[in-house]
Amino acid sequence: MAINFATGGTQQYPGNMVLHTKHSLSGQGVVQWTSIPAGVRRIMVSFENVSHNTNANRMVLRIGDSTSGFMTSNYVGTWMHENLSGGAGGRTQGAGFEFYQADASYAGHGIAHMVLHDDGQNDLWVCTMVCGQESSEHVVHGGGFRTLSNNVSLDRVEFNLQNGQWDSGSATLSYGW
Repeated sequence: MAINFATGGTQQYPGNMVLHTKHSLSGQGVVQWTSIPAGVRRIMVSFENVSHNTNANRMVLRIGDSTSGFMTSNYVGTWMHENLSGGAGGRTQGAGFEFYQADASYAGHGIAHMVLHDDGQNDLWVCTMVCGQESSEHVVHGGGFRTLSNNVSLDRVEFNLQNGQWDSGSATLSYGW
């Protein structure tokens, strides 16, 4: 297949990843990406130097569509955090795809990769995630899924904190077909 780059605009072909928007997180409790085009099958949210102002906090990634908005329940999966000294913990997903960051002094760097899984009946989004936390020797990893309502295409993603605001960091969303 030949690709004509002279046409301008976004080229929609398998394997192509398009940078949507980079958000500064400092002073924010939530950032949102909207207007994600129909037909997208892969989404990556990457973040670096993410720190927040509340201990024992969770960063939450949510998906949504034009019918229901951002979905705040019925996420299925789990996450786990562990450190070099052998400590570990975790919990099931529920209100979104979650990352845990134990201490406000830690800085997290990570990625969430979401892929559309067509089960023949629903638009089911599968997410895997990993986050390394600087100065803490913690790693957080997990995965899960969420089905969209009424077979409407995903068109938005939200990244927020369970409590408080971010002190620093940035997050970027990219999508592909």
